[in-house]
Amino acid sequence: MKQAGPTILIRCDGSSEIGFGHVTRCLALADEFRLQHGCAVTFAMRRDALGVGLCEERGYRVVRGLTPNLPDQGVWLRDLCQAIHAEVVVLDVRDELPREVVQRLRDEGKLIVTIDDPTDRRLDADLAFYPPVPQVHRMDWNGFTGQMHSGWEWIILRDEFRTPSAFLPKSRPVILVTMGASDPAGLTLKALEALASLESDCRVLLVLGPACRQILAITNWVEGSSLDVEIHFGPKTMSDLMNQADVALASFGITAYELAAMGVPTVYLCLTEDHVESARALSQEGAAMCLGLHEHVEVVDISREIIQLLDNPLKREQMAQNGKRVVDGFGAQRIASMVVSQVSEKVNELVCQQ
Repeated sequence: MKQAGPTILIRCDGSSEIGFGHVTRCLALADEFRLQHGCAVTFAMRRDALGVGLCEERGYRVVRGLTPNLPDQGVWLRDLCQAIHAEVVVLDVRDELPREVVQRLRDEGKLIVTIDDPTDRRLDADLAFYPPVPQVHRMDWNGFTGQMHSGWEWIILRDEFRTPSAFLPKSRPVILVTMGASDPAGLTLKALEALASLESDCRVLLVLGPACRQILAITNWVEGSSLDVEIHFGPKTMSDLMNQADVALASFGITAYELAAMGVPTVYLCLTEDHVESARALSQEGAAMCLGLHEHVEVVDISREIIQLLDNPLKREQMAQNGKRVVDGFGAQRIASMVVSQVSEKVNELVCQQ
């Protein structure tokens, strides 16, 4: 039995507005803490029952803020840290959490870990982790005294994405379509229209997330189309579907890194300019193709890129190899090990000072 590790508090949220990528990667990190290091992990969440449910289904305790507009998030977090005797606070949020709260928690001896944080809160972290995207190096890091790690090796994925299958092109291609848990821009229908215009006889694996608001419209479209579509509603494991795919058509997000790790050549549509820049980092590695901001992409543009990939198995194989090369799926393992090691060092320093 593993020796008990430090007590961890993870602050994250998921919703139909912001997606569930933050929750997904925090769960992957929590699993590493709990299973490999014997840590007790508690989640602090402020909104969306779906995100809370994902954590509770995996056996984690979730403490919720009383209201979405909790008047003092700092008091809530500090009280929670005290109640569970947290030694580590992991932050993966995009809300208005004040920097002063992070400063106070760090001053009180908590090890502060931030995941992909673009705000000035990152400057008061002990450890900050990012994918290797240009935005990170444009940030002002003056005053930062922690450790910043930016690279493909720090991408946090669930352990199911560590074992991709070999590249085996099929006589009848399989195309995976996945536009996120909520698909706020309605990209699924746009993707289906593009695939319906292909002359190639293909099979489509369509993933619809738990917060998708267009399920009825999508299912009606599929029923009225001759396209061979197999719908998967919120699958528990995505790796099985990815292993079947020759090509994927997806919106950029955490799924982008999962597809790269599984060696699936992917065409991306992006919801924001920030996503465009991040997606192009994968494209520059030869692991994917980025079509840009979705509102500037026409159905015919999507069809053309998919056809070019289907007609070029050599290019698909190279993209598959590039994806597996840059994203190996062990980011959560590396981060958890580093965090636990840092806590041990802090404890040893305190013992030596006494």
